[in-house]
Amino acid sequence: MRVKTLELEISWPSEITIFNLRKFILDDIRKYGYPLRWAITQVKKAENSFNARKLFVEAVVIIL
Repeated sequence: MRVKTLELEISWPSEITIFNLRKFILDDIRKYGYPLRWAITQVKKAENSFNARKLFVEAVVIIL
């Protein structure tokens, strides 16, 4: 078992509401391991789309 720190840049599509955002982020983090702690550190408007946004997430995951 290992602990790993991640810095992710996640595209936040306009169809994902704020109420579904937590599940959306956790699903993305789970690709790398079991999420132990995570935080949104920054939100920016995507340059190539009017409705999309970018989330910057720092996470600590457990890799079995």
